[in-house]
Amino acid sequence: MLSLLLVASLPLFRPLHVNAVNIPRDAGDPLIPSGWTALGCFRCSVDCDNTVNSPGVASDDSGCNVPCTGDTTHNCGGADRVYIAQRDGGVPPSTTITPTSTSTSATPSSTASIKTTVGTWQYKGCFEDFGPRILQHQFTTSKTVEACTANCAASGYGLAGLEFGGECWCDTYLPFGQQFPDSECSMVCGDDPTELCGAGNRLALYQNSVATPPSASLCLSSQPPGTAVVPRNFQNTGIVAVDRSGNNGLQIYGATPVVTLGDTGPEYLLLSHCRNCPFEDVDNFEVSPTEMFVYARAAISLFPRVGESPLFVSFSQFRPYSGYCAFPNPISPTGPFIGFPVLATAGRVDLWSLCTNTTADGRLDVVYSAVADHPNYDLSACTPIYLELVPSYALPNN
Repeated sequence: MLSLLLVASLPLFRPLHVNAVNIPRDAGDPLIPSGWTALGCFRCSVDCDNTVNSPGVASDDSGCNVPCTGDTTHNCGGADRVYIAQRDGGVPPSTTITPTSTSTSATPSSTASIKTTVGTWQYKGCFEDFGPRILQHQFTTSKTVEACTANCAASGYGLAGLEFGGECWCDTYLPFGQQFPDSECSMVCGDDPTELCGAGNRLALYQNSVATPPSASLCLSSQPPGTAVVPRNFQNTGIVAVDRSGNNGLQIYGATPVVTLGDTGPEYLLLSHCRNCPFEDVDNFEVSPTEMFVYARAAISLFPRVGESPLFVSFSQFRPYSGYCAFPNPISPTGPFIGFPVLATAGRVDLWSLCTNTTADGRLDVVYSAVADHPNYDLSACTPIYLELVPSYALPNN
């Protein structure tokens, strides 16, 4: 039987399968054991297995650039990359599909299909899943669409997702996740060979048509329904300013418009659509229950002042402002359960404007609760906006 060995620099997010070979962290030379041949560097989120499943694809070897822990003369994968070896003389896995209760084939049987309706649950599409999970809460159920949706409904969730042949995930809101063709959610459900249950890194999403949407006036929570709200943490996110109709998206940066720092003074950044500033941090923000953070500059949020641009400062002795969080998107074209979340402060998402700074060569700055008679902008020329939190694939790069 063919076996594959994956040497990765990051933890794999799925259980290892029976034919995976575990290399101890202190393993020395040779990197590839006798009887194995290197296949190269792959971009994927699959596990150790007998096959490289979708969406794993070969990548340039330069992506596998992280030294191995046990032998730094060799590389063991990289960010979103795994180094794969194949056992010499192995027999490829059978391409014949036998529908059984334990099948995890990535190829659908001739009778398997995506269930579009399960009681009050409606299929919404096939979405890419990635870390952190796009749906947060996993449950152990029978590997069928019926079992997963019933479990999510009983727990008060309005969304259910099936992945990798039967993993069951639930949540009240889907903030991220790029939609892919239904053909990529192609794994037969483990306990019903007539149904398809997502695939590796692909989640078949269902929405309960009778569920109550998350509150439009509360932070999106990391906790189950019916419990105290704990604002959900959003990491490595970009920010896009859209008008109140959801159009004219402009990428927002953590920018240092004027450098007057010296060697010891703090570094201040503001939110701006600023293409010519000395520093831009494109898609590297975090919104957490304790602060808003600009990663590359280790800059924490300060208390927003009415009529001014939100500021961030790079020195940790400042106390961060903890009043930012993410709300459901009030103008999402996909409804109240799905959409890029929007930045809120003081319980409001509608206090942001994009104003032309007349004292800074027309730079477009984000302003909190814009006011009349400000020395740096004309209120009548400001555009009311929402600030959407978006992953890198959705940034307009403008």
